[in-house]
Amino acid sequence: MKLAYEVILPPDGSADNSLSPIIFLHGRMNSRKTWNKFAPEIAKRTKREVYIYDARNHGDSPWSDEMDLDVLVHDLEELMNDFDIEKAILIGHSMGGKTALTFALKKPEAVEQLIVEDMDTKDYTKTAKDKQIGKLYLLKESLTAIPPNADESMARKAIMKFLQEKLNLGQERVKKNSIYNLDEIPIKKKGNSYVWQANMDVLEETFLKNKFDKKLSGVYNGKSLFLYGKNSFFDVENDEDINKFFPQAIKIGIEDCGLDYYFLFAYAYLKQSFLKETKMKLAYEVILPREGNQSLPPIIFLHGRLDSRKTWKKFAPEIARKTGREVYMYDARNHGESPWSDEMTFDAITDDLEEFMSDHDIEKAILIGHSLGGRTAMTFALRKPEAVEKLIVEDMDTKNYSSISRRTIQQIIVLLRHSLSSIPPKADEMTAKKAIVEFVKLKLAPAQIQLKERGIYDLDTIPIKKEGDSYVWQANLDVLEDMLMTDKVNQQLSGVYSGEALFLYGKESFFDVENDEDINKYFPLATKVGIEGAGHLIHQDFPNEFLQHITNFILK
Repeated sequence: MKLAYEVILPPDGSADNSLSPIIFLHGRMNSRKTWNKFAPEIAKRTKREVYIYDARNHGDSPWSDEMDLDVLVHDLEELMNDFDIEKAILIGHSMGGKTALTFALKKPEAVEQLIVEDMDTKDYTKTAKDKQIGKLYLLKESLTAIPPNADESMARKAIMKFLQEKLNLGQERVKKNSIYNLDEIPIKKKGNSYVWQANMDVLEETFLKNKFDKKLSGVYNGKSLFLYGKNSFFDVENDEDINKFFPQAIKIGIEDCGLDYYFLFAYAYLKQSFLKETKMKLAYEVILPREGNQSLPPIIFLHGRLDSRKTWKKFAPEIARKTGREVYMYDARNHGESPWSDEMTFDAITDDLEEFMSDHDIEKAILIGHSLGGRTAMTFALRKPEAVEKLIVEDMDTKNYSSISRRTIQQIIVLLRHSLSSIPPKADEMTAKKAIVEFVKLKLAPAQIQLKERGIYDLDTIPIKKEGDSYVWQANLDVLEDMLMTDKVNQQLSGVYSGEALFLYGKESFFDVENDEDINKYFPLATKVGIEGAGHLIHQDFPNEFLQHITNFILK
């Protein structure tokens, strides 16, 4: 089957050949044209080659009486072989989504990432079949609306008007459906009339003879996104088998959306829900013990919001010495010396941790995370429990951020912004940090000042740097505030981590770890330890207690 296809390169023609290409698979009754507006933009943003092709019995590809899921998967495999593609990111809608997920289960080593738009793992329900057959009949009937001697543009407009009236869709709804994008309507002129560029009879037979019903088997352990319309007749949301076949699957439901041709993917891509433009190269340090056992998994520290890896510099060498393990500490994206990015979600920073471990050939580690880093560590442990020897979380619960938590952190962001104005002209770095400390002392209540043994007053850990004639925070405050004030800060956890876990919390903190019953639901072996008089910054305010609890837990 020699399929019709196109290859799209980034605008400058220089795709990164070290990166796997992206392959789009369209849905039933559509063609590769449906991806025309996405493919160039995605090639540009990801620096990857993008392939779009017409499935058999669609578009400009050959017709065939043989039409089932197995042959579509075989066609994809042959396409990849023809172009020497060993591994690809697959993006499929509806029929293309079922083809992509079946291929990923058959040849997981050939799929870097999987994106499925509005398709579940089940056999077609009677409702789904009836609706799809109804759509076929409607599309056949729409050709009768084309006036005699119409040119192609006029013919497409007539079809669009017919479908709008038949489906009783308002203008706003129409704008969301790319079947109303004239360029994408797959028709062509044959003689004196127009026909659909799809083998309608064969496609109808696939439903009548259940040719797309197939028992799936296998497991795909790569990253996968299942994007679905909450009004669709495909019940992705309640399909529990998705996580059975695709353990790392993320589901994203779009409100007020059904089987909306490619509006779903446009929404997710523009929000940067899944694909990342480039790999995040994080700034890091490694501390080696003087004497140790290299067979022991290393320790990875993850700092909190508005902090940097510097916050661990007094602990890391001591913990390396006492445990005999390598210790890694890195700056999260939008913090310290690591790159900035508009994409700031728990999925993104958890992906960063996974990539960091992969880059350093770390198969298993002990994770120690504070606040934002604690939530990252939890999310990773639930996602890849086999990669975590022990989990230590400092002052973070499993709940969504409360209004008190959001307000408190936002006040800190405002305080940090204003603190820069207290730095005198031409101050050196130490003078600048001292000015920030004095400013913060004036703004904090006396009880908060007395609470701190070190805290923000440890000058070495204050993450500022000089830019030109002034100082700036080494944190992307705008993006971090946006994360805080939107749903990006909230994430529903899933899974179970059955390893040992320590939840260390401050009894005066605004995070209610003590009463969070879900901790033991997700982490059955979790131990909670509360520190009297401590707030959110235990490692800064009570460094000796923090160090003692951490080392005892690791060594036990």
